[in-house]
Amino acid sequence: MLRDSLREELQKAWPKLQIIAEFSNGEQALQRLRAPDLVVAFLDIQMPGLSGLEVARTLVEDWSDSSSQSAMSWPPLLVFVTAYSEFALEAFESAAVDYILRPVTPDRLSLTVSRLQARLRERSVTSSAFDKFIEVQSSTCKQSELRVEMRTGSLY
Repeated sequence: MLRDSLREELQKAWPKLQIIAEFSNGEQALQRLRAPDLVVAFLDIQMPGLSGLEVARTLVEDWSDSSSQSAMSWPPLLVFVTAYSEFALEAFESAAVDYILRPVTPDRLSLTVSRLQARLRERSVTSSAFDKFIEVQSSTCKQSELRVEMRTGSLY
């Protein structure tokens, strides 16, 4: 019921959003969220198997430890939708973009959508700037001399 209601409200608040996966437990969510095509995830704190916080921490650790990071490879933006206010700080420490308490109101969900869209625009600008950097670097040196060093830090 809550999932159906959230899906309906999300479609109203963000008509261009494509909901491509839904899961009933934390293990399924973690497996699917490791895929590069998912850019936003709404998690609950209490989920069967892994909690939403465990999923978030694992995703952040996986991404931080990944040797295959690139400017185009970002962890999903995480939003917690839950009835538990006491876990908010821990959620933000696990890279949450937002934390919504139930019942979710249309105005509050609209604010979350605005925050997500702003983060996605930031990522787009960063990726574009990285592509231009690579283009400039490759045009100013021989192909065999092209070296790219990437340093990553916390996104949040």
